Amino acid sequence: MPVKSPDTLKLAMVEIVEYALVFLVATLFTGASVSVYNEYQTTEATLEGKTSFSALVGLARQAAWNGSSTGALVIPESNLACSAGTLTISASAVFESGSLGVNCGFNLSLAAGLHVFHFDANSTELSLTVD
Repeated sequence: MPVKSPDTLKLAMVEIVEYALVFLVATLFTGASVSVYNEYQTTEATLEGKTSFSALVGLARQAAWNGSSTGALVIPESNLACSAGTLTISASAVFESGSLGVNCGFNLSLAAGLHVFHFDANSTELSLTVD
């Protein structure tokens, strides 16, 4: 069996270290990518919830002024409540509330997806129907 020279052993050791470094860098990039993607999803869900809630408050305020309003919105799985003129939505990534300026009293659990909201208002109270 031939004896390997010290130079050959050094080269083999350099290649092993090089492969280990490449593997380590690839693993770090993969982990960082997963972290960035998870943060993106959380931020996107929060923005989607806030945007939907803002539109929902706008529909309710429009009904308070005009007597009724209808709109279709994509809502994350959430709870929607209105009491003493304050509309509140709570979801996994969002908790928001907004003043409507008209009395209301409802509490709904909504599945994630597209919903049609129909607000009706008279001189004393706002009501909501969801399809």
